[in-house]
This record gives sequence, C-alpha cells and structure tokens, in this order.
Amino acid sequence: TQVLGLIESQDMTGFVNGETPMPDRYLPSNSTAVEQAVNPDFNAWQRSDRLLRGWITGTLSKEILGLV
Repeated sequence: TQVLGLIESQDMTGFVNGETPMPDRYLPSNSTAVEQAVNPDFNAWQRSDRLLRGWITGTLSKEILGLV
C-alpha cells in the first residue's frame, strides 16, 4: 500500500491500470525525411514508466525479484 500511495500522489495510476497508454515512439512524418522525429510524449512516458518500475522493483524481496 505504500507504493500505491506514492503512485497515486504522483498521478501515475494510469501507468498501472492501463489508462495511460504508451504514445507512438515517432511523430507522424509529412515529408520524405530519412530519420523520423522522436515523439517527446513518448520520451516523457518512457521516463515515467522506468521510474515507476524502479519504485515497484525496489520494494520486492530478493526471492521475488529473482522471479521478475
């Protein structure tokens, strides 16, 4: 419940329940550019997702962590 309180306090519940879906990695391209532009929303989502996974795995015991 401590982790849930932290998740809720940071408005990150959507990452756990699926209400915050992963955005597209790249922005739609309207040109013939060779490289696609990375979607800044994807970068922000990825940072938040990694932070949340760190919080969760940080609470796991050694025995359980080996199963994840």
